[in-house]
Amino acid sequence: MISVKKAHQIILDSVNTLGADDVIINDALNRVVFRDVAAGFNVPMADNSAMDGYALRSADTNDANEGSPAMLRITGEARAGAPSTEPVKKGCATKIMTGAVIPDGADCVIKLEDADMANGYLLLCKPVRRGAYVRHAGEDIKTGAVVFGRGDRLNAAGIGVLASLKMQTVPVYKKPTAAILCSGDELIGVDGELAPGQIVS
Repeated sequence: MISVKKAHQIILDSVNTLGADDVIINDALNRVVFRDVAAGFNVPMADNSAMDGYALRSADTNDANEGSPAMLRITGEARAGAPSTEPVKKGCATKIMTGAVIPDGADCVIKLEDADMANGYLLLCKPVRRGAYVRHAGEDIKTGAVVFGRGDRLNAAGIGVLASLKMQTVPVYKKPTAAILCSGDELIGVDGELAPGQIVS
């Protein structure tokens, strides 16, 4: 007599894993990854704004204070999907929306609710930290990073990650197939004549 645990291990040791199937990600829910899946690009792909506000150069605010605020001219606008083509120059700022790519020259963002305006200029009464409200390229996923390893089971969130990486298919283990063979004198088909003691199989 052996334990259930040992019997289970004997079974596992005597079977081989199946090969791989490349399935579209919409059909990959609860499937098991066959080989490591790596990211082909950074997520996010470029530095972008974490808030609605203004992108600017932190150096332009180093001496800003209540008595002598920094005054920055608004020279452009950046929206998600519509980056600004104009770099942020000294003494300037670009209006920016959440998710928009940080314009060249800018290195920080001041959020909209902290911004004061006067005569078309952005007024800042204290320095803005370099990198403030900036989500850097690769902050979520870096190029080449393994996002799913061999043996990982894909859930709904995992399918979303694959979609964000523009992966249309994913390598998963093939599903096993099984057949059930019923036998016995008491069994008849659905088209047979049911006699006493018999059951339909």
